[in-house]
Amino acid sequence: AIPPYRLSLFNIVVDSRAGRSRSLTQFQQALKRAWTRLMKIPIRGVYQTEIDRWTCDCGAQKYHAYLLCKHLVQAATGLSASWWPSIVRFHLPPFYTIPIDGDIPEPPESTTNHAWLSRMPKTYAESDVELDDDELNADRVDIPVAHERRPSSPIQSSPEKAPATGRDSLLRIGAGGGAGFELDDEDDIDLDEVIRLLRRSAEILQEQRHEADPRFIQNAKRRMRGVLTW
Repeated sequence: AIPPYRLSLFNIVVDSRAGRSRSLTQFQQALKRAWTRLMKIPIRGVYQTEIDRWTCDCGAQKYHAYLLCKHLVQAATGLSASWWPSIVRFHLPPFYTIPIDGDIPEPPESTTNHAWLSRMPKTYAESDVELDDDELNADRVDIPVAHERRPSSPIQSSPEKAPATGRDSLLRIGAGGGAGFELDDEDDIDLDEVIRLLRRSAEILQEQRHEADPRFIQNAKRRMRGVLTW
């Protein structure tokens, strides 16, 4: 008989559910959650947004945990379900590969190992050492001069203290992210997502009722047992 661990290893290496959609990472889930809430906030006023550069002059984007604002989010349309599992936050603008007219642009930077080294400025520079007559004496030992530390760029702090943000990462000011108020339907958004997942689960079971692998049905029953008893 085959040891049980060999069967488990086979199920891990050989994916028996290759058609199953890939799960979102924790970062992708949090980003999609913040994105969905920003889509529901009404826009007041007119702001200049550039999707290809991912910039907005509302002033709220730099304070958002995921560099979002309601103007950019609502201006970005045509996001497919397959785009969310591929989201990567880059260090350079536009930070995300937002589809424009259905086309996904090239990433602003390479994600290979040590690719960031070429962007790092030189933070140290050798200082000129001037020797006097005494130091030219052969009987003396020359002590090497330590390199002078030079900052790569001056540090500029924000002129104002960052406004407070809520648990949804939205800005609590009059313009931009939070529009100056807590979301009235914050709990409704969570409930809507639960209802959507339950309905989608029932639809999948109905579609796979006569065609699915028996293991799939048994696994679904085991996972849904807590929901059914509730």
